[in-house]
Amino acid sequence: MKEKIYAVLTGDIINSRMIKGKEREILLKTLNLVFEEIHKEKHKKKEGFKIFRGDSFQGIIFDPENAVTYGLKLRATLRSITPKDSQFIWDTRISIGLGQIDFFSKDTLTSDGEAFRNSGLALDNMENHERTKMVTPWKEINEELSLTCVFLDTIIERWKPAQARMVEKALKGLKQQEIAEKLNISQPGVSKSLQSANWHAIALFIIRYQDLIRNKLKEYGTTGNG
Repeated sequence: MKEKIYAVLTGDIINSRMIKGKEREILLKTLNLVFEEIHKEKHKKKEGFKIFRGDSFQGIIFDPENAVTYGLKLRATLRSITPKDSQFIWDTRISIGLGQIDFFSKDTLTSDGEAFRNSGLALDNMENHERTKMVTPWKEINEELSLTCVFLDTIIERWKPAQARMVEKALKGLKQQEIAEKLNISQPGVSKSLQSANWHAIALFIIRYQDLIRNKLKEYGTTGNG
């Protein structure tokens, strides 16, 4: 069997220098909570996410077919907790690289391999207007994802905090009624917010991404679960 394929997710907070004091504490605490959620079950004994330089982070995803979902959760969560008096909506750039990992270190930041190089390449090649980029070992998939990420960013850039909050819950698999009960609002209100956030398009993209990666992993003769 060939070497397993993993995903490495790298990100940096947009306008981080303008987030200070207590708000910065909330931001970092929220990031860590999302990181814990990603790794709390299947990956609890694996390397987790690390925050470095104060506003950047990186982590290994052991189920690469779900890397996009995790990236979306991070963006939706940050946008959802934007303070009411903020001059801008909180967000992060996300680069996802798929590939083999040659060296696992106790510290994620000193691990190395194709997945790390692809994630770094995606971040380095990101234009100023881009927020999401993905690089895999497969050219045909890269071409499709490159185009899809343009539409994905266009949709997410329109999310207000309230819409992002709905999407964050939907990404956890909650139904509209469950979201309504958790947020103490009406189900029609949830439906309207998800519709305005283009949740249907996001959900279709997640399915498409998962199908692409799962099919490639089967063709490749391996899985990403380590």
